[in-house]
Amino acid sequence: MHHILVFLFLLSGSANVLLIKWTNTLQGECNDGKLRYFNHPVFLTILMFTGELICYMIFKFMYCFLRRRGDGSEIVNFFTNGDQDFRPTKMIYPALLHSTASTLLFTGLYLTYTSSFQMIRSSCIIFVAFSRAIKFNTGLTGRHWCAMLVIASAVLLIVVNDLHRINYDQSSLPLIDANAILTAELLIICAGAFEGIRMVYEEKYIKTIDIPLMQAIGWRGIFGLLQTTLIAIYMNYQPAIIPFNDNSRGVYDDFMDITKQLQSNYWIIVAISIFIVTAAVHGYTGLCITKFSSSSNLIHGDSVRTWTVWVIALLLQWEQMNFMSALSFVIIGLGLMSYRRAILMEWYRKILLRLQRSRYDNMSGDPTRDLDGNEVPTNRQADVI
Repeated sequence: MHHILVFLFLLSGSANVLLIKWTNTLQGECNDGKLRYFNHPVFLTILMFTGELICYMIFKFMYCFLRRRGDGSEIVNFFTNGDQDFRPTKMIYPALLHSTASTLLFTGLYLTYTSSFQMIRSSCIIFVAFSRAIKFNTGLTGRHWCAMLVIASAVLLIVVNDLHRINYDQSSLPLIDANAILTAELLIICAGAFEGIRMVYEEKYIKTIDIPLMQAIGWRGIFGLLQTTLIAIYMNYQPAIIPFNDNSRGVYDDFMDITKQLQSNYWIIVAISIFIVTAAVHGYTGLCITKFSSSSNLIHGDSVRTWTVWVIALLLQWEQMNFMSALSFVIIGLGLMSYRRAILMEWYRKILLRLQRSRYDNMSGDPTRDLDGNEVPTNRQADVI
């Protein structure tokens, strides 16, 4: 069952990124009659929480259906088992963090490359490490600091490389501006801080009480939908500067343009409809991995889908093949493996063990002599006294 959850987590996560980037490349007619790219990060965040709200509706339907049987099925079922005596208000805080981080992430994805977005998201492990050290009172060893330094160096390499390749790789960028690229990737890094705090908070909360995970993700969707709706009202009237004002009224997220763009391009409706479903699956499976494993392993698994996102982006010709991007991903992968499994230290220990073993093998072929002058091999068993 756990392998299926991991597969669904990776599949839905990859689909989320690709679907959002697809909507960003689609154009629709706005209220002023101009064709513009579909850039509505707050609206997409509302759709994400709508998918999580659907999880709550599914949970309630399954719980009531199984409870009507009267045989205790709701207690043993994987999706409904758990303690019903908990405080739903505990999910207000992670919902607010998730809402803020998602809005920043969707804004950053619109302005930068798909592969860079996914790779920079892996830097969230740094903020998870600090949050876990504070929340769980755990220390960071030398290998943790070295791994985080490697990841930070890889992120810096990605940013520098993107500022350079903007001169020739422009197919999926709405604005050909180095400042826009730099701003987008800084927003993604900031969003990683909010995501790291949220993951660690949810890890401690859901491991403390035996709450049904589908119900927990549902309550996060409810609170997140309410909070994001209030943010949407404010952002609909908040004037914005370039590159955040690409709409009819020059605000951060013009909700007046959404209906018009959906009517003029039905492919946007298809993309966001699939996104609602994949967002629900991704949120639920992510919470399952956090409960059964840890938030650090969640980030480590999430980095695996970078290859999928990058390859599909190349096939769709959203990006061009770039050696520095591949090198950056390899460096980030080494940093993540070092953080979780200390793989570099394991290699070092295996090399030392092999050298010592070969040394003793050589010694076995060099016999010594006893008092009578007879040859005695050094690898024979000791005499039992």
